[in-house]
Amino acid sequence: MLLDNHTKQSPIVGVAGLGGGINSYIFLSSGSDYVISRSLRFNPSDSPSLTRTPSSVGNRKVFTISLWAKKSKIGTTYEDLFTASTGGQFRFIWEPDGNLEAYSANGGTTFHIDTVARFRDPSAWYHFVLSIDAANTSVKFYVNGVELTEFVVHTAVQNTDTIVNTTTQHTIGYNSSGQYFDGYLADYNFVDGQALSPTSFGKFDTSGVWQPKEFSGSHGTNGFHLDFKDNSSNAALGYDAAGSNNWTVNNLVANTTPFNTVGATSGLLGSNIVVNRPGSYNFAHVSSSIGSDPGDAAFLKVNFASLGLTAPATITFDSYQQGGGGWSVVPSTVYTDAGNTTSSSTSSGNTRSNTISIPAGATYFAIPPSWTSASGGILSNGIQNLVWNGTAVTFYDGNGDSLLDTPTNGDVTDDSGSGGQIIGNFATLNALNADNQGTLSNGNLDVTGTPGFHGISNMGMSSGKWYAEVTGMTGGGASNYLVGVCDITQFDNSNVWDAFSRGYGYRNDSKKINSNNASTYGATYTTSDVIGIAFDYDNGTLEFYKNGVSQGTAFSGISRTVNSGTVGVVRYFFASFVRTSSDKITWNFGQRPFFHNAPSGFKTLCTSNISQTIDDPSEYFDTKLFTGNGSTQSITGLNFSPSFVWIKQKNATRDHILLDVVRGTNKVLYSNLSSRDDTYTNTLTSFDSNGFTLGGNNLSNTNTGQYVSWAWNAGSTTASNSDGDITSQVRASQASGFSIVKYTGVGGSTKAIGHGLNNKPKFIFIKRIDASADWPSYILSHTTYFLNTTAGSINDDNYFHGDYKPTTSVFTVGTHASVNADGGEYIAYVWAPIEGYSEMGSFSGNSNVNGVFQYTGFKVKWLLIKQNGTKSWQLIDAARSPTNVTDDRLFPDDTGAESTSSNFDLDFVSNGFKCRANHASSNIGQQTWMAFAEHPFKTARAR
Repeated sequence: MLLDNHTKQSPIVGVAGLGGGINSYIFLSSGSDYVISRSLRFNPSDSPSLTRTPSSVGNRKVFTISLWAKKSKIGTTYEDLFTASTGGQFRFIWEPDGNLEAYSANGGTTFHIDTVARFRDPSAWYHFVLSIDAANTSVKFYVNGVELTEFVVHTAVQNTDTIVNTTTQHTIGYNSSGQYFDGYLADYNFVDGQALSPTSFGKFDTSGVWQPKEFSGSHGTNGFHLDFKDNSSNAALGYDAAGSNNWTVNNLVANTTPFNTVGATSGLLGSNIVVNRPGSYNFAHVSSSIGSDPGDAAFLKVNFASLGLTAPATITFDSYQQGGGGWSVVPSTVYTDAGNTTSSSTSSGNTRSNTISIPAGATYFAIPPSWTSASGGILSNGIQNLVWNGTAVTFYDGNGDSLLDTPTNGDVTDDSGSGGQIIGNFATLNALNADNQGTLSNGNLDVTGTPGFHGISNMGMSSGKWYAEVTGMTGGGASNYLVGVCDITQFDNSNVWDAFSRGYGYRNDSKKINSNNASTYGATYTTSDVIGIAFDYDNGTLEFYKNGVSQGTAFSGISRTVNSGTVGVVRYFFASFVRTSSDKITWNFGQRPFFHNAPSGFKTLCTSNISQTIDDPSEYFDTKLFTGNGSTQSITGLNFSPSFVWIKQKNATRDHILLDVVRGTNKVLYSNLSSRDDTYTNTLTSFDSNGFTLGGNNLSNTNTGQYVSWAWNAGSTTASNSDGDITSQVRASQASGFSIVKYTGVGGSTKAIGHGLNNKPKFIFIKRIDASADWPSYILSHTTYFLNTTAGSINDDNYFHGDYKPTTSVFTVGTHASVNADGGEYIAYVWAPIEGYSEMGSFSGNSNVNGVFQYTGFKVKWLLIKQNGTKSWQLIDAARSPTNVTDDRLFPDDTGAESTSSNFDLDFVSNGFKCRANHASSNIGQQTWMAFAEHPFKTARAR
């Protein structure tokens, strides 16, 4: 399905049929699906805002604000999403710590309320609804369709008028303290006279993801709908799609700029418009070569066919000397590659209007320079206001604020590789990276060198073919710029990313670099050049382009696995480096048109194009909270029949109990104990089609006890598996990368055991079930922890032999009685990573409140983390901590009740998790983790 796709193939967007406004778009939707087709970017250094002063008074007590927002910077200023501040004050604020605030003053404060939840996720879209009903003393906040319930109430709501809907100026994106919003806004609705719930603006889809819905009611007297769809002019960005309550646009730029070479000293639009001022040439020299291509002697050469323009054509443009000192003379004979043509002109003041007939078959025209004397000298001239067959030509200059970065995923077939075609949540540079991060701006698409150096994309690549462009370089010495791809698991703050084995770059001194080794590659590049980056993950190649010209394959055989695949698949990220505070790079991942088309088959980096194998993770893993009743009860609401259930009473000291369908009901293991499994009646009495049934045992269902349960789906069949040395009983879900393996040890030597996943495991928990023994846990690549203890890691071949890493069919155990005693009975829980659903990794903490960010490729729902030291395992989930900060912890090696610690803080975000404290159990020393998804990044909303 085509979703709001404009089919232009070049940066020229103002030619009839190729763009320049809302009529240049094809807008289709499926059924009742509502598509958000554009967003508006706010960059604080531009002083951007939207303003409107109503001509009449509306309802001052009852109104609703609904908007979609994607944040850029977190923790800088108080940023107003909506404000009115003359004769009183009303503010809807995104505060520096990430919480939202509603504030009203009218002859005194009438309400002042802050959310406890913090919204600090810059990689995806939020939907905010602020519903005000002061007449009934009600202020409600909704985020992604869910009402918030925890607040800091400074002043309770009073039944008093606000100054909203009065005839004072109302503002979006700016406050009277001079602070500006930093990020993107989309589909902004204001409803005058109604206090609405989010269901008026959105709905949950079948996978539980909050989706936009068109508002079908009346917006009221001063209501409006800013869809930002019309970018035919700057003013059009503020058009009210619901009526005539238009907004004034201040310092926000539509996507197009008039054709203008005045003052230019080098190329525009890559190499398609060549501006040359060679002072050594004179008119006589040019005249002698006019019968052939003037080449460098031309003042201006326009490769118009590459810009989507065709001949024959009659064109007009204005020319004048820069500074207004005189006319720029365009010779009567102008060169084209289809033969010479003629020019005529009229003059008015310092402007000369020129008309040229471009013959059929031509692809470019070249204008020789004018002259000041017979002996030499060239006027510093330029042209502007180009009209092609009666249609004004505008071009995309890379500075527009109207972008295709939206909360709606488009159709992958809409993306031909020219950029600016497909809608979706686009990659930007990752503001959550703490290591040597440069200063980000312009919606996190620009990076400069202060206070750091690096810019890394917030979207990873683990399959497919991807293209991005780098432009806008400023400053720059011989080796000040580096662009390419890197594996951020190798990235740290002590080196440039090209120093590592999985960092591949192209430097502006013409060198290609990997593992700190520089070698001759392509051309040098500088401030006016456009660098294209084509990364073919599937074939392991990286190719760079300068102004649309390939510099050849820079790297081939790029590693896509770690340690020969024993730790899993490598994700790569687009990356850049700038050396000094005067150096800047601008990225385009396809949210706007590329200057040059991507190679065939390469795609823009956005959620519409990334792949996923599991649309709804709740079909394979979920968390349920429940209150015990001391009797029998069924825990329902799962989207699967559970194979493995882990239960913990969270408000009391009690064992963790683990049960699985392979061993059977009432067979209890304890993650915090070394004891063998116990048979307890009335613990878990049945595994049901959509949950499980409990008896009245205190371990699982004490009266009024508050419990959490985590359940996994390992498929529907337990089968014999003879892939290894020991025949095992395996229940496996290859789709979700989880299996339960039961086997009998034989002792004597290392033995391979089949796991049934057809994928290499990264986490394995093993427990002897017929005798007391610890829980050896294989992590990533031959690192062993023990789930029931706080002990640090060991590398002991007696547990998991280092020479025999897990394969797609088996894992190998040593000779220790905890894993392979002769006649011993064992159960193993085995996980392999699945893109968009589960991931496992490790990192070194930075001991900082601006802590380490870990990319998972999904919005995290469940996280298990262990420090390589004497700290307890930490278990956190989104059901117990539904908003950030995420700090409600349980400890698998301990019976303790749930703990909330202000110095443990984590944020779960749409593509991973971010450490927000210097806690030893999460952000000091080496940390190892396993996580499962709430939603894949492809569809996730910001958290």
